Amino acid sequence: MNKFILLLVLALIYSTFPGLSYGQEEAQDSVVIWQAPPGLLEGMNREMPSFELIMLDGKTSVHSQDFKGKILILDFWATWCSPCIAAFPSMQTLADLYAEHPEVAFLIVNTSWDNSLDEAKAFMLDHGYTFPMAYDERGTVVSQLGIFEIPTTFVIDKDGKLQFKHKGFKSIVDLIGSLRMQIGYLLNQH
Repeated sequence: MNKFILLLVLALIYSTFPGLSYGQEEAQDSVVIWQAPPGLLEGMNREMPSFELIMLDGKTSVHSQDFKGKILILDFWATWCSPCIAAFPSMQTLADLYAEHPEVAFLIVNTSWDNSLDEAKAFMLDHGYTFPMAYDERGTVVSQLGIFEIPTTFVIDKDGKLQFKHKGFKSIVDLIGSLRMQIGYLLNQH
């Protein structure tokens, strides 16, 4: 009975937030870099590849194991991507909302597609964003995850498994609502 109610609630939420995604869907309002080969990321609930990224200070590194036991919101963007930039107020709102929550972490990753570490750093400073920002200098994580359009956001569970994927940006309400629902769902799983 409880599973039926949960499925009913998720179906209702899914119909309320059309940008909610489990697996791959066509994205609108994103920048398509290259079309993914069929089957590259055919489903979620798979292990997040291990990674090491440089933070915007250019000195400090962040590693995938730093997020062990936490729900990680991993968002990919570029300085020239207007849908990415439009999504940033939502990401800042969510990062602020969960800032004190010990089981939730945010990492916003600049893809390095046609922008440098210095450009990403200047963008962050100019706009006053304070969420954690890393730089995928060689495009390693982007390749591992098969990201071919931005913005792309993953929600990774406490066990390090990719659970949800968002491609593109439709609205602040859609993104905040979807991510809050997904974070809440994963917080209640353990």
